[in-house]
Amino acid sequence: MPRPPAGLPLTNCNHPLARRSGDVSVVNWGEIYQHTMRQVSQEAAEQMARKLAALPVDIAGVGDDLYLAKRAAIYKARHKMGCVNGFAAALAGEKKAELVPGDSEFKAWEKEIRINWLK
Repeated sequence: MPRPPAGLPLTNCNHPLARRSGDVSVVNWGEIYQHTMRQVSQEAAEQMARKLAALPVDIAGVGDDLYLAKRAAIYKARHKMGCVNGFAAALAGEKKAELVPGDSEFKAWEKEIRINWLK
């Protein structure tokens, strides 16, 4: 199965960091699902969703106050990153959590967000 899209906190279920607790925004969860479905199959996407559900990971919603969406928009605008990566960066920043990306878009944020690069 291909690696899920980069820039998603704790999404690679075979990665040692997946054994830790963490957070994934609802937007990033959707990106994992669609990427897996597009690259493999809907059945594989369902399997990935079950794997994520079994991990000690909380799915963070956007919320009625749109605070996370606003932070994501700021990250996206400042460094021209994709929308989904903006949500990953915003959630990591908000939770003061470590982000586990493989996407080089996050290089610009290494001073503001703790990064543990996928290898």
